[in-house]
Amino acid sequence: MTDHTTHINHVTGPVHTGSGDIHLTVQGLNVADLDVLTERILSALRSAAPVAIAGGPRNTTVLAVDGEPQVVISREQGRALAHRTTESVDAYLAGLVAHRDFGPWDTWYVPLAGIAARPVTPEAWAGYIPVELRALCWRGEGPQQRIERVPIPDVAAAMRDYPQFVLLGEPGAGKTTVLQKVALDAARARLRDETAPVPLFVRLGAHRGAGSPFDFLAGQWRARLGSDFGPALRAGSVLLLLDALNEMPRTGYAGRVAAWRTFAREWEGARMIFTCRKMDYAPTLPLQQVEISQLDDDRVRNFLARYVPDQAESLWKELSRQRGGLLDLARNPFLLTVLAWIYATARDVAQESVPAPPVHGGAALSPNRGQLLAGLVDRLLKREEDRTHPDWIAADVQERVLSALAWTLQDQGEGTSLPTRDALAAIPSQVTMRGREVETEPETVVRLGCAATLLEETLEGQVRFYHHMVQEYFAARELLRRFDAGENLRSLWKAPWRVREMPAPKGQGEWDPLPPPPPTGWEETTIVAAGLAVGAGLVPAPVPAPVPAPVPAHALVEAVQAVNPILAGRCLDEGGAAVPDDLRERVHAALLDGVQDRRVHLRARIAAGHVLGRLGDPRLVVRERDGIRYIEPPLVRVPGGTYAIGPPWWDRQAYGDERPRHPVQLAEFWIGQYPITVAEYRCFVEAGGYGEERYWETETARAWLRGEEIEGGVVAGLLETRQTLLDSNRPLEDWAKEIGWTPQVLETWRALTTVSEEEARERLRPIYADRSREEPAWWDDAALTGANQPVVGVTWYEARAYCAWLAEVTGRFCRLPTEAEWEAAVRGGGTRLHPWGNRFDASRANTIEGRVLSTTPVGVYPQGVGRLELWEGAGNVWEWTSSLYQPYPYRAGDGREDPSASGRRVVRGGSWGNNKRPARCASRAPTPPDYFDDSNGFRVVFPGSPPSDF
Repeated sequence: MTDHTTHINHVTGPVHTGSGDIHLTVQGLNVADLDVLTERILSALRSAAPVAIAGGPRNTTVLAVDGEPQVVISREQGRALAHRTTESVDAYLAGLVAHRDFGPWDTWYVPLAGIAARPVTPEAWAGYIPVELRALCWRGEGPQQRIERVPIPDVAAAMRDYPQFVLLGEPGAGKTTVLQKVALDAARARLRDETAPVPLFVRLGAHRGAGSPFDFLAGQWRARLGSDFGPALRAGSVLLLLDALNEMPRTGYAGRVAAWRTFAREWEGARMIFTCRKMDYAPTLPLQQVEISQLDDDRVRNFLARYVPDQAESLWKELSRQRGGLLDLARNPFLLTVLAWIYATARDVAQESVPAPPVHGGAALSPNRGQLLAGLVDRLLKREEDRTHPDWIAADVQERVLSALAWTLQDQGEGTSLPTRDALAAIPSQVTMRGREVETEPETVVRLGCAATLLEETLEGQVRFYHHMVQEYFAARELLRRFDAGENLRSLWKAPWRVREMPAPKGQGEWDPLPPPPPTGWEETTIVAAGLAVGAGLVPAPVPAPVPAPVPAHALVEAVQAVNPILAGRCLDEGGAAVPDDLRERVHAALLDGVQDRRVHLRARIAAGHVLGRLGDPRLVVRERDGIRYIEPPLVRVPGGTYAIGPPWWDRQAYGDERPRHPVQLAEFWIGQYPITVAEYRCFVEAGGYGEERYWETETARAWLRGEEIEGGVVAGLLETRQTLLDSNRPLEDWAKEIGWTPQVLETWRALTTVSEEEARERLRPIYADRSREEPAWWDDAALTGANQPVVGVTWYEARAYCAWLAEVTGRFCRLPTEAEWEAAVRGGGTRLHPWGNRFDASRANTIEGRVLSTTPVGVYPQGVGRLELWEGAGNVWEWTSSLYQPYPYRAGDGREDPSASGRRVVRGGSWGNNKRPARCASRAPTPPDYFDDSNGFRVVFPGSPPSDF
């Protein structure tokens, strides 16, 4: 027993506290000590007063009751509690709460009565950030509505809605942290209610060998609770928290994934959450997918206010000084905590005798992931050096040894953790530094690494890097050392690119989206290495011990580009590699060539297009006139003349409203080579286009802009479609087959046709009435708003307003195409059913047959280009035309081109969410002008000849 005032002085500085014992035994742990500590933890957790758990200095966990500290648990105690086998569920839960992986996520620094709420600077560098979740759901109240990313308030809501799901996110998005927070909340819930499930948090990187998932989990359960797993699982008494599917060893990975897929199906009634890096998910499991979104401004600021309250405003100003750069990094939860910790500890650097690195606002902050991680590692090791460990190993030596361990994990495909014995064997006992041998006792390396929170010993008896991105940082240092030594690393970067190289996706369900090219496992490491290489970043790396090899960034990027243009582009975009302009242009050119090369596989073309959009697509050149930024769309010329409109007589898929085929005389015009992209439309949004009524030229358009419901608009139109389905006396399955509905869309229409018209109306109205009038729908959905993806979520009114704005900015009349112009441009004359010919080919257009199931960057279907070099004439997005939906023959002067006339407008071309039938040149679909969804876009027309600078 220790005097509580003295102990609190030790962990937080001079303080005064209220009454209450604090139990702490750092050394001499025994069963009796642990039993007493367990009872104190349980007593605190069962208190009727508010209980908070926080991370304290030197890796302690603090339990406070009603603001008073009651129990402080050291890292050693927490680890001992969590690793011991106990037959008591409550004792197991006490150990989970006490462990640093779980307890501190309850809150960060808790305002405790009578003591300092936090140290002068945060001791730990990882903090819990409530993230935004989105469920990938098939939604839609119309036949064109498809996949929707539905916001979820928090993970508790996700668990209520989906007993089983897989949580997806980018590296550092907070997947593991969310799961640890779920484990903590579940543990506290079980202590209050014996009917609640017991959380079992397991890192899937520990699943090795040939054992089944059930046997693996049973072993983990037995090691912690000493009882049989099967009865608890069958009784629904277990909450399975299965972390990092992507971190399982690569050897036998496909077989293990298949086994987990079978396990999920066999135990579909059990509650389970998997996590996986988004890029590594195929999709693999028959479960609901939930994505973690990037942090928005409010979430970033909220975290800063809690984590570094005294410096929150100054740090926010630094982050938001320029959009992109630091703020882009800060939208990643892991990197935000690193940024905040480095910023908050900057005063420690300033007090050192060594020269401080260049700083922004008093802190060494680089808008470069690799250099940011280098700064983190440097400060953590410096902190431990100042604590005068008796067996201290020099920081640069530790970094060299940890780099060797990280390389072993990456190179051998052993996931992110190793059994302790194997980890010790993988750490070299000596290394050569500056020409001399230095002893590096493996157990000391692990202990010092854990003290610095670079390594950790897990509940499964494994040693791992504290975060996967930390492992990748150390592996990146080793990669640079080997590259500088002349080692051939091409095999690390080589990924399938050509059609003949691309393997078929594994484990694909009928409605799973087409995955990106299979990763090599070295992408993130290479991206970090590019940021560490000489010449990268905007400020020098804050690392006293330089990266072991002075590798020029351009040499590394050139080597990567030779075998993987996509990864080379990511090195520039995500890695922040600073390279000469000519190399940057070559990377851009290689990506654009790949996007438009039919010999490159579609999966690679799409991935290249996304990277090109982030880097800056050379097809979309931003110009400025009178302070207004805009993009002149690439155009193709359509000669004046007579064009046959409508399908040939032998087109068996033609609908009646497409006939009769008839000639239409058209004057010359120029039409967008691609649909209008997000980058182009963003200029309109940022210029305030939604706030200027002059662009909304009709009274109906202005009424929509004010949020008024349009008479005869989308709700009425969908109700008419509902009635058509009911009056047809055809099974909905027949309609689904004919139109190309997914099973989810079929169920949507089934739901609407089994309720009254009034109830259907009430379900539909909020969807369309409540959307923003300041930007398109889905404007914050990263999956649909890549710069070179077609803009979606726009009504006919928004499309016309954009045209009016572009005409004003360019000084050239611009409008939507008439449906006759659209068909003439797409077909290019003749009798083609599709832009490329008469035979449908799913590889030529983004339709539902190809199972991309989302929009793609423009121009990734080179085989689908029409005679006049117009792209995207079939699939990807439906395109608004100016024309009212009226029977043929088409007559421009009969009122159908009156923008003030009421009625449905024609959309053309089909989309990613429809089958091949609407993707014919002659297909036309009537659509209410206030309708929007994630597959509706548009392209523009300039009548006559364009200006010379177009």
